[in-house]
Amino acid sequence: MEASDVATLHFHFLRERKCELVLSRALPGATEQDMNSEPLFHEEFLIVVGPRSKWLRRRNIALADLVDAPWILSRLELDPGAPLFEAFTGISFPRAVIFSNSLSLRAKLLADSPFVTYVPGSVLRFGAKDLQFKPLPVKLPRSPLPVVITTLKNRTLSPMAQLFIESIRELVKPLARSR
Repeated sequence: MEASDVATLHFHFLRERKCELVLSRALPGATEQDMNSEPLFHEEFLIVVGPRSKWLRRRNIALADLVDAPWILSRLELDPGAPLFEAFTGISFPRAVIFSNSLSLRAKLLADSPFVTYVPGSVLRFGAKDLQFKPLPVKLPRSPLPVVITTLKNRTLSPMAQLFIESIRELVKPLARSR
């Protein structure tokens, strides 16, 4: 599924009243006249490995060192303009051994294998406590596209949706300030 397909699906769910809001990374060119998008923060991305990875013993790791590692990636991470794609500009792009959007699959595979993957920093900050992701000391650029809350214009949100949005705003304040 391409980024434009994801945006189309989000907008469909909002227009069909199947959901009241979408919390997602903004997608390039995905603005709609009948939608409000509120930027929350710019995501920091991390390259992570499992607790037994050989990479954890190294103090200095360059992105180029990881090119030949076995990667788990999603198709969206390979799109031009995606932060990982941009980070590898000028060097060879890593070879993905597995393509998956599933965070739980990535966690399971990293636990006992030599895989390397890429996750939003918010996953480590807010994710499940049992994730054994270990970030590598590789600096990546933040996403130029913010994480946004998207709602339909001229639609009154339920009290539950309003409370959720207020809670999300409060939760991500430290991320918004860390830019």
